[in-house]
Amino acid sequence: MEGKNKLIIAMIGPVGGGKSTFINLLLGTETAAVSDGLDPCTTNLNHYEMEGGHLHPALHEHRLVLLDTPGFHNTYQEDTKMLRKVGAWLSDSRRLKAKVLAIVYVFPIYAGKMNYHECSNLKLVEEILGADSFFRLFLITTGWDGCPTEIGDAREATLKRSHWKLLLDGGATMERFTEDTSSAQAILSTILTKFAADKTGRYSEKLQIQRKGHDRDRFLATLLSRRERNRYCSEKHTIVILLGETGVGKSTFINDLAEGEMAAVNHTLTPNTSVHYYRIPVDIQGSEPIGLTFVDCPGYNGINKDAQVSRTIYDFLKSPINFSPESEVLGVVYLLD
Repeated sequence: MEGKNKLIIAMIGPVGGGKSTFINLLLGTETAAVSDGLDPCTTNLNHYEMEGGHLHPALHEHRLVLLDTPGFHNTYQEDTKMLRKVGAWLSDSRRLKAKVLAIVYVFPIYAGKMNYHECSNLKLVEEILGADSFFRLFLITTGWDGCPTEIGDAREATLKRSHWKLLLDGGATMERFTEDTSSAQAILSTILTKFAADKTGRYSEKLQIQRKGHDRDRFLATLLSRRERNRYCSEKHTIVILLGETGVGKSTFINDLAEGEMAAVNHTLTPNTSVHYYRIPVDIQGSEPIGLTFVDCPGYNGINKDAQVSRTIYDFLKSPINFSPESEVLGVVYLLD
């Protein structure tokens, strides 16, 4: 890749989040393979160059480079390989005098959960950037098609005031991506306008990963090892397990406690088959609120046999990735229709 007058936008996020879709809409062609969210289509780094003077004045003198990366797998081995590739590519681009315009992190607003995996993945992105480069970070929510307006608005508000607040306060930008051409071009315009308005020269500064030089791989290994340790040393959870037949109202129960749309209520004919958990502060009469973790389990009498559902729940609760060994079950709530 010739580096002269090149501006880089790197796409990072979970498998099936919408990275390749964003790139294809900007290119105007189905060039980048799109995942269905189950299996990754992008297994290597791919970059695509485009002229864009018709999209924004800043591109009259620059070419745009769109970097498509494999999604996070939440395993040490796969994420190590992926981040090493990204780190090496960004370091090479620096030597070729290309500027990193933006790191675009995609997050599905409807299907996505701000669980341990998602929080730790975003923490890795923070470390790659460095706090002095948060202005380059664009937090893009996807999956708005089919998402009820009130649920999407509530989740977006939660991200702004809680999970993403420090990043936004540090200069990051949050945008909705509705997965159409006009939306992709609008986000690109926001990125380029921010770049064109800068008078400080900060886009010429290195990302933290680029500053590491020959210590880059050791730096990444330290970050990933820390993430693995934290999986087994996470805080203690006090757990309430919610059981019941499919459609009985477990997710509604959680939302009523949270006084908001925290859990996605399934209104389709196909039942949920996965387990999710939510941390909710609960008022206890005569004492301070305590944080309870409510585990929303797949329903019985669904498409899977009850024994299979029970095994799924058991495996989820026993996994050290989800809860530390010190966590305890406060009780089980079985909902009846």
